[in-house]
Amino acid sequence: MKPELTPSEAVSIMQDAGSTLSLESFKRCLRQDKIPGGLYAASEGQGQSSIYKVFALPFFGWLRNTLPLADESIKKWEARQ
Repeated sequence: MKPELTPSEAVSIMQDAGSTLSLESFKRCLRQDKIPGGLYAASEGQGQSSIYKVFALPFFGWLRNTLPLADESIKKWEARQ
């Protein structure tokens, strides 16, 4: 298992488990510290990108407690890695 996920990967897993959260909404949740295992670092200068990371273990633990189909979605994602 990869130790980190991109926000797109995390949203894809969540949507597979039944969530309707969009990528932008997910990133907003990361910025507001609403998702365990998420990290957001704001860009400091013009032309630089903000950094978003999702640490797999705490995120998967939270997801399992949040969405009933999370286990199935996580297993599918891990099988593709």
